[in-house]
Amino acid sequence: MKTFILSVLATTSITVQLLGQTSFEEYPGWYHFSPASSEIPDYKISSLAVSEDGSLWVGSAQSGGLANYKNGSWILFNTDNSSIPSNNIEKLIIENTITGTENIWINPGSSSTGIARKTGSTWKKYRQNNSNIGDNEIFEMKLGADGRIWIVGMGFFQYYIPETDDWSDEIPIPNNNYITTFSVDIDNNIWY
Repeated sequence: MKTFILSVLATTSITVQLLGQTSFEEYPGWYHFSPASSEIPDYKISSLAVSEDGSLWVGSAQSGGLANYKNGSWILFNTDNSSIPSNNIEKLIIENTITGTENIWINPGSSSTGIARKTGSTWKKYRQNNSNIGDNEIFEMKLGADGRIWIVGMGFFQYYIPETDDWSDEIPIPNNNYITTFSVDIDNNIWY
């Protein structure tokens, strides 16, 4: 198993340390990725996640799309080469299901795109016109301790139900508050 230490330097590049390996002469074990030195899609990195297989997923906030770094190679997903709903990736979650499937969830953060899930090579978009999602503008996504994907929109929370491949009914936020971030604790309590 590889161990990574990730840092985002002023959201302009990524520095990764693969413990036990060397790269920079001055900083053994550290690798520096930027659009000038690698195939990451953009200087503005909005989200990072590491898969169980050790691959690094990178979301771009300035229309660079989504990139995956695995075994020394980059793969870029954008609207030109995949059915990803947007090249703007505000949030990124890796969900490992009990069946061993890895899902990549993205939230473009736009009022028209909804959210999307990548399973294998297939992208599925969740919008108001094709699912029970409460709004196409989702402010935040989180992975709960029980493996549920939670989202918050204008005045509501929802969670994904894998058995129906759809979203729960809306859970109203008291006073219809405008919540842009939240946290889910180990007992699956929502804090906002």
